[in-house]
Amino acid sequence: MNNITRFFTLTIAIILVASVTGCVPNITSKINKAKVFIKYNEYPSAIDELKKAVEISPENPTAQYWLGHCYEKQNEIEKCLYHYSLAVKYGPSMEIAQLAYIYALYNNKQDDKSLETLDRYVKHRQAAARDFQRLASIFLDKNMLDHADNAIQAARTVEPENPRPLIMMINYYESKQDNKKAAEYIKMLFSGNIKMPLEDKIQWAKKAAHYGIQIDAVEVAPPVKIKKIKPQLSPMEKELRSISQ
Repeated sequence: MNNITRFFTLTIAIILVASVTGCVPNITSKINKAKVFIKYNEYPSAIDELKKAVEISPENPTAQYWLGHCYEKQNEIEKCLYHYSLAVKYGPSMEIAQLAYIYALYNNKQDDKSLETLDRYVKHRQAAARDFQRLASIFLDKNMLDHADNAIQAARTVEPENPRPLIMMINYYESKQDNKKAAEYIKMLFSGNIKMPLEDKIQWAKKAAHYGIQIDAVEVAPPVKIKKIKPQLSPMEKELRSISQ
């Protein structure tokens, strides 16, 4: 047995013994300890625990996310962005990490990269329109209007006949008195195969006219012709009618 073989054999033996005796470092335990430190704003101590966790498992997205979070709180932006990027790389479905990375990029004037990150996320994620609408609402609260628009377009791609995402944007821009943007979304209500009750469609058509938007006439189902049914005569009425004739 050469030296290399003996080394690997000894290493495996140590790992097996450590696993039996409970000495293998517990990543979950380290992350949980870090969360306690974070709760009390002890970020350096949290970073120490999380560094140990990522040394053991570099591809653990939870550890990478919390490490990025700690560096963000410490205003170490480059390290923050680096660990957030690893978190979304290894955990592409981890929404909290995706949003943290998107916000951090946006807040540090990297708008294009922030939007690219959002686009990758919505393409990766299999979700209903209401989920993307919820994302849009989150972005609107942060005044991230381009991000909100991208999330709404994702909702429309998933459910092109659903009017709710567009109506949410119309209501938002009307509340901000941004008539130009509200009008853009009203036009979208009539530009595809949006399904709405006839009464709602008529109301939105009236609102479109208020904004000076020219739209095709709202289709209304033709009235149903009611066939007049002659009343049935009783035997007595029939006899009387025949006499009078």
